[in-house]
Parts: sequence; C-alpha cells; structure tokens
Amino acid sequence: MPLHRLSAVHVRVARYAEFCDFYRRFGLEEIASGRFASARGGQQLHVEPGDRNTVVEIVIGADAPSDLDAVEAGLQAAGHTPERPSSETLLVAEPTTGITIRVTVEPRVPAIRPRGGIPEVNRAELVGRARVRPQRLGHMVLGCPDVDAVNRFFTECLGMRISDEVIGAVFLRFDTDHHNLAFLRSDHTWLHHMAWKVGSVDEVGYGAMQLIDHDQSTNCYGLGRHAASANYFWYLRDPSGSLAEYYHSEFDDLVDDAEFWNPVPNQAPMPVASWGPSLPPTFFAPTGQLSAGATQPGEEGP
Repeated sequence: MPLHRLSAVHVRVARYAEFCDFYRRFGLEEIASGRFASARGGQQLHVEPGDRNTVVEIVIGADAPSDLDAVEAGLQAAGHTPERPSSETLLVAEPTTGITIRVTVEPRVPAIRPRGGIPEVNRAELVGRARVRPQRLGHMVLGCPDVDAVNRFFTECLGMRISDEVIGAVFLRFDTDHHNLAFLRSDHTWLHHMAWKVGSVDEVGYGAMQLIDHDQSTNCYGLGRHAASANYFWYLRDPSGSLAEYYHSEFDDLVDDAEFWNPVPNQAPMPVASWGPSLPPTFFAPTGQLSAGATQPGEEGP
C-alpha cells in the first residue's frame, strides 16, 4: 500500500498553555515550543495558539516518492489539484473539512514483537511505575458535516482501506493498525480524539490515573476494551475540549498482513466496547469549543 501511517497532526487551540501542559503530563516530549514527540514516532503533535480550536493539517507517511506519484495521479483523476513542493512531499486540501493533508516520505515505525517465553521476573518491578511515554500516534477521530464524502476522499483518492463500522463510524486504515482515521457526523469540523499507543495495558491504566490524580475532571471513559480492534483504552479530556486516548494493542505488532482487518461479510455493527464502564453521554460530545454541535454516531446532525 502506498501510505503506511498517520505521522503527525497540527492543531491550533485557544487554551494553548493548558493544552501543552496536558500533553507534557500525558507523556509526550516537548522538543521545541509547541512541538511534541512520542517515544518511537518522532515529532507527531504540532500545537499553535489560536482564537479557536482548529485541526490545521494531518501528515501521512509514505515509503518512497513513487508512492506519492501514485497518490498524486489518483487525486488528479478524482478532480483534485494537489501541490508537489518536492519529490518527497504532496499537499492537498480535503474539501469537506478544509484540513490540509500532507503526504511525505517517512520511515516506518518498526513493530515491537512480543518476547517469547517467560521473561525474568524481578519482585520489585512486577508492575512498572515509570513515567508513561506514548510510543506513537495511532489514530484520530474527527467530526465533519459530510462523513460519506470524507470517507470517499480517503478511500478512493488516498487508498485507505475500510476495517469495520461501529455505530455509524467507519474505521479507515493505512496498513496493519486496525484504524488510523474515522469520522463522526457533526455540523462542523472538529477533533474528537487523538489516540496514542503505549506499551501495555498497565501503562494505559497507570498513565490515565496519573492524569486523573492531578485533575479529576480529565477522566472520561475507561478502562475498557474495544470490540472491533480489541484495543485496550482510556479516554481523557484535554483542555481544548477534545479527548486524548491511551491505548494498547497486541495485534498492531502481530499482524503482518493488512488483509487481516478486512470487514467480516454480513457482520452486524459492533458496540464501542466489549467490556468497560458505561459509555458516558459526553463521549460523543466532549465539552469545549472544539466539540460544539457534535452529534452521536448513527444520529442525524442538525
């Protein structure tokens, strides 16, 4: 497949200082003002101050310039006019949301294969208590006015594949992650959540509790396990009004063939979670400026 990962996201937020402080506590490393890196994915979050909360740009990784040639040809065939500032970069505006899509040649993040056998056990370290560092950005979910049009853009023009449908949201993927993008019906474009992969379910729980202990209002939904992807999850409220997700998946690193995630024929839509706490109403409409006007998946927008 020409495109292989969700590399980065660029946002503008009204509560810039609080937003940056949240992601420092979340475990990203601020390598420059407003620029944050995960442990293995490099710089993956670019934040700027703004009058309102906006998703400015989504960056997608490709293996080689020839992959960008194929994407450019597909976009042009669909009537879009991408820019090609260099052989290793392509820019195009997604027409429904207005978000700039930057496709750039970037290395893949190597999978971490589970170790075989029983590791050496240290009685003092049965459960880790080190500071949680997200390994990489895994996926994003956004609200938008025309979900069908956006899904067509990413599947027909950029070659993303459909994995599953969960109560109205179609999960789209590049490679062996279950999903990298999904869209919810809304009256405007906004960021529902960014999901950051961590190394274990213990890190999901420990990272979330560190944030909640600091500020109880950050807690939204978790701990649980998603039905479609089998990801363990915990969602926290960030200061912009969107959600930040810690997640862990064994399958992203075990699956070698992206065909593994192809939809099961005639499968009924799955619930959000196989197990976990009751789904709070605010999960689909988090409080804050970014999320005003959001509607639940499966409902008609205003």
